[in-house]
Amino acid sequence: MLYGEIMVSTIDDLRMHLDTFDDNLPSDMLQKIDTLNALARELRNIDPSGGLAYSQKAYVLSQAGFFAEKHYRKGMAASLLLQGICNHQLGNYRQALSLLFDAQDFADTLEDRRLHAEVMLNIAETYNILGDLPVALEYVLTAIKKCKEAGCQENEAGAHRLVGDIHRKLGNHQQALAAFQKSVQTYRDIGNKPGEATLLNDIAVQHCSLSDFEPALDSARRSLKLARQLHLDMLEANVLCTTGEIYLARGDVNQTLDFFQRSIDLARRLGFTYLEMYALTNAGQFHLGRDQVDKALSSLLTALEIAEKIDTRSDLYRCHQLLAQAYRQKGDFESALHHHEQYHRVYQTVFNEESDRRIRNLQIAHDTETAQKSAEIYRLRNVELEREITQRMTFEEELQQAHDRLLALRRVDIDLTSRLDVDHVLSEALKAAIRLSGAAAGAIWQAEGDDFRLVQRDGCYPEDLIGLYLPSETGVYGRVVRERESAILPAVDDDPEYVSIVEGMSALLVLPLVSRQALIGILSLETSQPGGFPPDTLDTLNLLAGRIAIAIDNARAYEELESLVEELDAFAHMVAHDLKYPLSMITGYAGLLLEDHPTMPEDELHEMLQRVIDGALEMSTIIDALLLLAGIRALGEVDITDLDMSPLVENVRLRLAPLIDEHHAEIRLPSRWPLARGYAPWIEEVWSNYLSNALKYGGDPSVIELGAALQSDNMIRFWVHDNGPGLTPEEQERLFTPFTRLKQVQVEGHGLGLSIARRIVEKLGGQVGVESKPGAGSTFSFTLPAASPTD
Repeated sequence: MLYGEIMVSTIDDLRMHLDTFDDNLPSDMLQKIDTLNALARELRNIDPSGGLAYSQKAYVLSQAGFFAEKHYRKGMAASLLLQGICNHQLGNYRQALSLLFDAQDFADTLEDRRLHAEVMLNIAETYNILGDLPVALEYVLTAIKKCKEAGCQENEAGAHRLVGDIHRKLGNHQQALAAFQKSVQTYRDIGNKPGEATLLNDIAVQHCSLSDFEPALDSARRSLKLARQLHLDMLEANVLCTTGEIYLARGDVNQTLDFFQRSIDLARRLGFTYLEMYALTNAGQFHLGRDQVDKALSSLLTALEIAEKIDTRSDLYRCHQLLAQAYRQKGDFESALHHHEQYHRVYQTVFNEESDRRIRNLQIAHDTETAQKSAEIYRLRNVELEREITQRMTFEEELQQAHDRLLALRRVDIDLTSRLDVDHVLSEALKAAIRLSGAAAGAIWQAEGDDFRLVQRDGCYPEDLIGLYLPSETGVYGRVVRERESAILPAVDDDPEYVSIVEGMSALLVLPLVSRQALIGILSLETSQPGGFPPDTLDTLNLLAGRIAIAIDNARAYEELESLVEELDAFAHMVAHDLKYPLSMITGYAGLLLEDHPTMPEDELHEMLQRVIDGALEMSTIIDALLLLAGIRALGEVDITDLDMSPLVENVRLRLAPLIDEHHAEIRLPSRWPLARGYAPWIEEVWSNYLSNALKYGGDPSVIELGAALQSDNMIRFWVHDNGPGLTPEEQERLFTPFTRLKQVQVEGHGLGLSIARRIVEKLGGQVGVESKPGAGSTFSFTLPAASPTD
């Protein structure tokens, strides 16, 4: 007879046995309560709703009738445990935790080690599902200890399985596989087929994580075969989802979707909401990878709805992350922004709750050690024990310092995430670093290609250091850039390659800012204290550097998303307005030609055709400019080099020669240009836009002067001055905005030139500007970083 048939037979026997009890006999009522709990235990994996009903009835009977005055506490404890397990299976995780904690209180008073071990194991299982892995690991390790004390091999095997699952989620794959194999061997030794089937599925998941696809599929097939033989429907749904994940990782498209859909259908039929949500999320990720955005959204939105109901934060985090990506691919940036914000909100909630929990644990440990120390002072009097007390006091001080550092890091996280603004993040991050390290000065250097430029300073570093480039090829800075590991220089005078920024510094600490495996910047701190930095601050500062990097990355992504939304709105405005006129002109003249060309004089026919061509050329020019503007955003890294402006300006003069002749323009150039850092093709485009703008809007005849000057912030300001009528303050405010055009005179132009110039210059780390007064001409300028004197 198969296991499933045995189970059904056992359940039928228990149900029939219920009818034999005499409710008027206390001994029969005790057996009835135990039978109800036994039924709940048999049904917990195949019919959790039925199991919940039986355990609830047992709980009521345990404190009613004969037991109204003296409750049947063993029956209450067992029924609370089983109610917790059944609620867990039904996806009611918060309710499950509440019931399990009540069961734990009963187990403590009953001194029942076996019951206590099972309760601890199920609490750990629930925290594991909710994504609180540190708490889950604490409970499961306690459960293993209780299982050994009680000699309960079955629960000990289940605990080792859970340890493996937690290690898998933490990325410790070899440890996870070892725990799973230990667990499955125990289940085989005691002949527990359902446990073996469950572990084979876990081992399949772990092999998939290690990209061992053939062992993964073999283990999954054996698990599925056992689940079907034993009629373990919930496990079957789980294994179907696992098999889909293996095929997805292996790249088998057809098999992937089939197994995910079978898992979803079975989980939905069984009411197994967590697995339904998990499989839907995997299916959504699968569709997203194949650019099937609408199908992905359908699966992910349903998964999000379930995740919100059962409140699994790690799954909420994943759903919002995938939905933001899906809406971004679809072009719905408003929805993408919403889910992006929810993704970070859930992350912050998880982090803050985790921080609070760890701080509470540290405080409990601190209070316990303090109480023990006070008691032992009165009990222990000899020299040896006095030394032990001193050691305990030292430990207490270290514990308090760790507590204070955790609190400080939590405050920093709140400060860094209070506003998704890069300048705010840089400022708050550097203040926090100086505060935690006790440094006299600090700086954040932002990565720009292979270089690093100082973008934020604090302490005794002067303001004019902004824009300075980092000596990143040699010395301690070069080592941090190459190895992406923090480095400390205990005595700067001992390093011949040390570059002094301000006098009087004695030690230097340099930390990499790494986010998503990319080095986005460097954090440097200097102290004037002779002893340098305290050794115990390095770990805290490394943690801080990681948080700073993520906060900067998030703020940049948020600003980029906002900028993209604004530009899309502006682009729509451009298409609706600036393209409308030339298109209307082409359509109008084409219509006249269609109707009248047989009778139209040749010169008039030629004129109309020329106007159609002019309209098409104007549209082509607008489209080319739009493509250039979009290309500047899309292009990643460009080759930043030292720029000699002479050949660039000469190229622009040749391009604009017809326009210069038309306006009888006189162009005055400086005798020499200072060297700047930039990308030559883009900067040539900036000069072209500025010079053509000066020719169109300048005086008649035009007198245009070009020049450059080095500023105190190590940036070079380049400028073009015209002798035109000048601009009002209102007109100046509209400049450099995408898709706007001044209408002070009737000239050709489509308003994109200055917005393109602004995009280019800001991409290269500079700024654009204008100075003008009505009747006194205008000066348009842009800045670029100066080339290093050693280059």
